[in-house]
Amino acid sequence: MKRHWALAWNPHKAGFTLVEVMFALVILVGTLIMAGTALSSAYEGLNVQAQRHAAMRHCQATLGLIRAERSQVTRDVFRTERLPAWVSANGAQDRVLTPEAALPDEKILVALEMPGGPTAVTVTATWTGLNRRPLQIRLSTLMLDE
Repeated sequence: MKRHWALAWNPHKAGFTLVEVMFALVILVGTLIMAGTALSSAYEGLNVQAQRHAAMRHCQATLGLIRAERSQVTRDVFRTERLPAWVSANGAQDRVLTPEAALPDEKILVALEMPGGPTAVTVTATWTGLNRRPLQIRLSTLMLDE
């Protein structure tokens, strides 16, 4: 019985061949590269969503400041003096953004459309995202005359 066991197990033939080890390493490296790419893409997506959320908050803050100003003055003064000041190049930028809260190269612009009825206010935030891509978010509302 001992002799049969000795013939079945040979210590010189135990283990893996070099080809088997290399094949396993190729599979492991490929899996790690795919996992790293997936994690990088997920992180980039989360970062872009966080930037969009911040830009939306800046647009909402701009509209909030415009509404607060509207409640402090008469309708005519608001339409003829205050709203055009917001449309100027830095009208919204200087009032809403602080340097530490701004996104990279962020600009906030306010556009107005005043036909005969309600005033349409559009706030647009543009900034530079990852890979130096320009990104933009726009928020619009109607301001009814009271």
